[in-house]
Amino acid sequence: MTLAGIVFTLMMALVRTATLIAVFPLFSGRNLPTTVKIGLAVVLSGTWFLAGLPSADITAGEVGSWGSMTQWVMCAARETFIGGALGFGMGLFLLPMQIAGSFISQEMGLNMGTQADPTGQGPSTVVNQLFYTLGILMFFTFDLHHSVLRVLHFSFFTRPIGTEFQMPSAEILLGGLADTHSAGLLLSAPVVGALFIGLIALLVTARTAPQLNMFSVGFPLRLAIGLVAAVVFFPEMCVLGVRAMSRLTNVAEW
Repeated sequence: MTLAGIVFTLMMALVRTATLIAVFPLFSGRNLPTTVKIGLAVVLSGTWFLAGLPSADITAGEVGSWGSMTQWVMCAARETFIGGALGFGMGLFLLPMQIAGSFISQEMGLNMGTQADPTGQGPSTVVNQLFYTLGILMFFTFDLHHSVLRVLHFSFFTRPIGTEFQMPSAEILLGGLADTHSAGLLLSAPVVGALFIGLIALLVTARTAPQLNMFSVGFPLRLAIGLVAAVVFFPEMCVLGVRAMSRLTNVAEW
């Protein structure tokens, strides 16, 4: 491989890896410094480059052996798209816990008490942050971060750098997105069911004793019911979360 081909392969591998890191939820938050993201992308792309990556050698263009600018731009756009699709597919592992936390906090009435999320781009509730943190712990506990590295590794061989562009399977990605929403609702079902029963009890109480201030009574009661139900059903929710993450392992194999 020529010097131009070596530089071309290294740069395109860096583009794909950096895009995945920028899109993947664990690295895209504001809590991780930009220098760490850049250093991680450089180290990973350099490691795979030294291990030997299949790549189409750059062809001579109008400017000589370094090829044309159009060729570099098109290949960089291709690698950006592939890295973004990989980051989106891998990010689906954490989405069920986020959906469950958002749904439970909405039913508990905590959406009025949002606060800044140090790991995200917008405000979120305490319950949402708690479930997201549990999802991250489960992600590392079951070695799913190794799956991310494995998928990125095999992507360099299934879709080599500089070869013909291949669209990812939209059916698999959209199916995985639909599975994450159904898994999130399934995770929140036990707690939401307990809150629904508590809501019926409050409505019956309001009907029989209309003199009670149901807002001042119902809000702390629903909050207590939600917290107790979350503690009681926590083991079952962890099992459901592991099953949801295991089903999403096929999403990255597009």
